[in-house]
Amino acid sequence: MLTSRRSSSSPLEKDLSPFSLGKGTKCPPLTPGVMRIYSMRFCPYAQRTRLVLQYKQIPHELVNINLKHKPKWLRERYPAGLVPILEKDGQVVYESSVCNDYLDEMYPEPKLTPSDPFKKAEDKMLSETFSKVVR
Repeated sequence: MLTSRRSSSSPLEKDLSPFSLGKGTKCPPLTPGVMRIYSMRFCPYAQRTRLVLQYKQIPHELVNINLKHKPKWLRERYPAGLVPILEKDGQVVYESSVCNDYLDEMYPEPKLTPSDPFKKAEDKMLSETFSKVVR
């Protein structure tokens, strides 16, 4: 099942399909050495990771998923079938906070968090406060 969608406007983001991929579709072939994000256009969790990719200017491929009619191959990457999922050279990382921490360690500049322990704690407290509101 394919669902039409708007294409990406970022030069860092290579959109692999003008559609959201769903049940019965094949996974696009992986490009060696290139980060790929499996996403969903309106998912706030996937948006967080896409924002990190943009902020850090990491070239990547975008594969949007129809989460109502998930392709079988998505669960091979993450059994829960949720997005975001990052994949590069056979390594798969999922869950937005884990993906964002992974990207921050793999691509250290610019940093997502301050190096000062107190400022980092302040940021985390603020983040925790707002994450409770969003849930």
